[in-house]
Amino acid sequence: MGLCVSLSEGINSEKVDKTHFKILSTVGKGGFGKVKVAQDRKMIHKIKITGRKRSIYTRETPYFAMKFQDLKSLIQKTQLWQNAWTERSLMSKVKSPFVVELKYAFLDNLDLVFVMPFLRGGDLGYYLQRGGAMSEREARFYAAEMLLGIEAIHKLNYVYRDLKLENVLLDAEGHIRITDLGHAIELSERDKENKNVLFAERYPPPHHMRTRGCAGTPGYIAPELINMKSYGFMPDFFTFGATLARLISKTTPFSTKLMDKNSVKRENFPTPWLPKNVSSECRDLIRRLCAFEEAKRLGFENFWEEVKEHPWFSQNDEGFDWEEVKSKSAKPPIMPNLEELNFNPLYAAEEQIMGKSRKPLKSEDRDKVQEVFKGIEYNTSRPFQYE
Repeated sequence: MGLCVSLSEGINSEKVDKTHFKILSTVGKGGFGKVKVAQDRKMIHKIKITGRKRSIYTRETPYFAMKFQDLKSLIQKTQLWQNAWTERSLMSKVKSPFVVELKYAFLDNLDLVFVMPFLRGGDLGYYLQRGGAMSEREARFYAAEMLLGIEAIHKLNYVYRDLKLENVLLDAEGHIRITDLGHAIELSERDKENKNVLFAERYPPPHHMRTRGCAGTPGYIAPELINMKSYGFMPDFFTFGATLARLISKTTPFSTKLMDKNSVKRENFPTPWLPKNVSSECRDLIRRLCAFEEAKRLGFENFWEEVKEHPWFSQNDEGFDWEEVKSKSAKPPIMPNLEELNFNPLYAAEEQIMGKSRKPLKSEDRDKVQEVFKGIEYNTSRPFQYE
């Protein structure tokens, strides 16, 4: 009885919201919000009454990542709150062991909050920063898992547009999950920015589902996005090649200054830079993935099956097996050290030093929030039970 009473105090019994969590440290920061580690208050109480001590770094403790997005910022531009809706919708639909899943979504007084599993291994960019470029064998493993994650997103008719190592997280066992789906966009049969004509009139299947608009990270963005052309899934093949190149060389193969231009031309577009010791098969894969024209890009004929069949994946002597990758039975090259914080500690320090209180939303802002985010709440199960 004491357990029930003590846990019920201050916790919303109707739905999951911030009262269900003990919020701990900041582990990430974006343009409009932060990602914090949190714990289920039920688990905290169980640990207390049983005397069991668990570290935040153990593999079995169910911690969460809570993404707080500032509502006042989101409602300023249609594109921003639409991106939030896209991320919520896609994370709730995609069912892949290589893409982060959404557990809960709710509105707080100042933030839109997404709750996801906390992946203790940190992101691949942080590992690269600390440990240097990967061998081709190591890179092949992570490239294969990334490929399967992007493929799962494509099966839902979305193009991801923002693959990079900072958006690839490691779980406690060293397997990856793609995160930050806010730049994804659903493809359409009609060109909404050009008199709503059918894309099929200019692009035969399977490339008749397309969209427009530039999104992503400089250094990874495909040329067709910079040039404001329509596109389908092919930009993700370009960013996949650029991400693989960074794994092997530690640097992005394209200048961010080049990507910041309003347009790029084929005759001035560079081939990806790679170290001299990179194998000819790997070099061929990356250069074909990063071809300037989408019709010349690897994957244009048969999408990801074409990439899987490339010799770098299919004809190596290191025992690579796609079925083992799909079942997650292959051993990851990196086993995260769960006794360390595998995230940049500056995020937490910055919040403690620079953290500022925010003013409550004005009535007109609250009305706008209710208008644009009506129905965004999401629960994968009943609210936490405290019996």
